[in-house]
Amino acid sequence: MVYLGNNELLIISEFAANTSQVGYLIHTSLDKTDKPVFFSKPICYRLTDLCTDSNNNIYGINVLWGGEYKNYIKNCSCKTGIASFDNLQSIDTSLHFAQIIQLVKQNDSTFDWKPVVTIKGSGKNWEGIALIDKHFYVISDANKGMTGERELSFGIIEKSN
Repeated sequence: MVYLGNNELLIISEFAANTSQVGYLIHTSLDKTDKPVFFSKPICYRLTDLCTDSNNNIYGINVLWGGEYKNYIKNCSCKTGIASFDNLQSIDTSLHFAQIIQLVKQNDSTFDWKPVVTIKGSGKNWEGIALIDKHFYVISDANKGMTGERELSFGIIEKSN
């Protein structure tokens, strides 16, 4: 959830490319009807968290986990620019890709999105994002799966202008 100004909140629950991609605009008084918002093109991979800058530009973490790749192949035409992903035709759970995207409001019910920066060396499930000055701070969910190992990871990515 992010505050957009004008008493408006944008709420987007984490979703993946194979799920319903609907968000909601909600008035901060919580006494007005929420408005569903959609995306002009599918957001590929998981959208895990959002943040805004001082100009109310909206940024999100967009994470691919290789175990879900068959859903991405079937439901989305995104290209990462990385041949090992873009040419993959079967599941490879060792593959990971993460990027920061910007959500751009087209009208009262539609958003578009564009890539901003790739998170290098990304083998983590990035779940949290904050923008401070010109740096994105990201954090993983600290869960390494079935083994129960816990490893909290942080990253700092410079925001280009």
